[in-house]
Amino acid sequence: QTLMVVKLQRELNESERELIWFPRICNFCNNHEGALIPCPECFAVGYCCEEHRVEDMDTHLKTCAELHLCYNFSLSNGFQR
Repeated sequence: QTLMVVKLQRELNESERELIWFPRICNFCNNHEGALIPCPECFAVGYCCEEHRVEDMDTHLKTCAELHLCYNFSLSNGFQR
């Protein structure tokens, strides 16, 4: 993050910081190319293909409910993406 601030010669905005802290990558294979298919429940993770979403379903279900709760909390408190 510091390197980006130096290169850009300005502070990062919230969206730019989020991209660094929480990069949009496939939750199964870490692919970062192309559009991701979001989890329809929590919207916190994405997948590069439907096959990876299905493959990761059992693992993701362990955290999906908590992530969904965080998503709903952020919406109810006026945080917008």
